Amino acid sequence: MSLANETFNQTQRNQSVINDECFVYDSAAVKMLRIIPYCVLLIVSLLGNSVIIAVVWKEQRMRKTVNFFIVNMCVADLLITLYMPRVMSVWYSGYQWQVRGTLGLIFCKFAVFTHQTAICASIFTVVAISCDRFFAVVLPLKTVITKTVCKIILAMIWILSVAIRLPMLYGLETGYDRYGKWGCLLSLDDAFYKGAEKAYYKFTLIGLFAVPLSVTVVLYAGILISLKLRKIPGEEVLRNMGRQQRRDAVIKRKVLRMVLIVVAVFVLCWILYFVQLILFSYKIQVSCDVQFLRLFLAHLNSAINPCLYLLLNENFRGGVRNILSRSPLCKCIPSLAMGNLRQRVSPSIGITLSMYPQDEDEQP
Repeated sequence: MSLANETFNQTQRNQSVINDECFVYDSAAVKMLRIIPYCVLLIVSLLGNSVIIAVVWKEQRMRKTVNFFIVNMCVADLLITLYMPRVMSVWYSGYQWQVRGTLGLIFCKFAVFTHQTAICASIFTVVAISCDRFFAVVLPLKTVITKTVCKIILAMIWILSVAIRLPMLYGLETGYDRYGKWGCLLSLDDAFYKGAEKAYYKFTLIGLFAVPLSVTVVLYAGILISLKLRKIPGEEVLRNMGRQQRRDAVIKRKVLRMVLIVVAVFVLCWILYFVQLILFSYKIQVSCDVQFLRLFLAHLNSAINPCLYLLLNENFRGGVRNILSRSPLCKCIPSLAMGNLRQRVSPSIGITLSMYPQDEDEQP
């Protein structure tokens, strides 16, 4: 019995070492299989989010409240993307912190703090987008979230995000872990009081995942109920409506579909990240593959968001074409030149939907 207990305890200790030493002893092929997809995520996220920001910045007709929230999401995604090189270093050499001294401490604090603040901002922006769509559908004749209100909400998002992550900024330190390796360590128990770390992680799960998710679900449930009671126009009804009414009805459905898909993808990508935080607060170890999948899915969201905007929204695609058509390097490409010409054709012979003047609340 004693031998069995000793064997079990030794197995636990060995498992702890293995989990702590994740990614260090992987073969070169496995490391490349982890790093190469991250390189793709890095490039797609940087280009995609930059393009979405450029479209809203350059196209006057795209400067609407919901697009400002989308731009805020893109900014947060870009900040998350800037942390990816650090994550790739983890896949290569483990969690050991590479920079020492004062510079290493500064980098430790502000790199992790910026990354975590951007995550908060992304979550709160999803809730803000849901609120914007809720009021646009439920109160279509009243502008609740004006541009001024939108700016206030965006400022509050970042102020609240910074405030929530300040304990992490204070508690992060560089030093040797229990395995003798130099790392960027977060110990809220030492920085504040015993039990602070567990309490903070529980607050994070509830305040940054459970509550925002619940609010988002309630808002979209309200949207769907409102649309159902209003009886969304079918094809026969649409044919009997005027051009302006048809355009508004089609745009509303397309915007709602896009936002619903973006929110659903966001939840699926981040759920494992927040669940693992609770496990971590209880010192419950997870496998190295789960640790990789947790971060990969979370960072995948930053790359997939701009792809969804471009895939599901013609106005964003049209904005990209307009920007490219104005570029001296692209004027020689016939397809772009023809695309730009088609958007300038007279209404008497046809005009694209994206060239119609868009309603304040309905245009995505």
